[in-house]
Amino acid sequence: MYYTIKHETNTEEIGSDFPQASCLTLNEAHNVSFDAFTIPSPNLAFKLGNRTKLTDVLSQAAISAHGLLISHRFKVLLDSFNIMAHKFYPVTVETGKKEELYFWMHLVDMRFNNKIDYSGSTFYWTKSTFRKGSICLSSYEDYLQQKKENGLLWGVGIDKISLGNEFDKTLDLISSIPFDMGIYVSEKLKTAIFENNVTGIKVKEATNIC
Repeated sequence: MYYTIKHETNTEEIGSDFPQASCLTLNEAHNVSFDAFTIPSPNLAFKLGNRTKLTDVLSQAAISAHGLLISHRFKVLLDSFNIMAHKFYPVTVETGKKEELYFWMHLVDMRFNNKIDYSGSTFYWTKSTFRKGSICLSSYEDYLQQKKENGLLWGVGIDKISLGNEFDKTLDLISSIPFDMGIYVSEKLKTAIFENNVTGIKVKEATNIC
């Protein structure tokens, strides 16, 4: 069983600014890619909002690639788990009083495109990001071919993710699944998150992945 993790929105925990951190190095942030790790590592810096509380995971809007902005404390915890292909980029977070060391955890594995069970998954197609109707896909290559035929404004979303037999189900944290922006954790990691009082995220059972 997997659980989805999302940014906390409770103002008692995170403060009243959302997102919590604004990026001071936008050019570097925009170079963080969906489909490849950034080499050399980007020089990233963020500033905490005036009405924001410092949490282990900070919300931000500058980087759209899969990943999380996390504290050193949370990174140490994650280091003891089986995380999908990833890299940690050091990040400076200005709090107004001092600079804190954080990390952007970049999650990329394009092999996942071919490791979901397409026949067991449920897809829909979009036009200019608006949902239109159901669609069947047999493979990622099938998606690329239909994308070529239907044009740039045509896209695909996913309602139900069925992990294929080749997918490593021992992973404790996964993301970068095709057509999905979710980040998912195992029961073991979910328990550790609660036991260590990791702040800035909320965790609930993922009903869309099996």
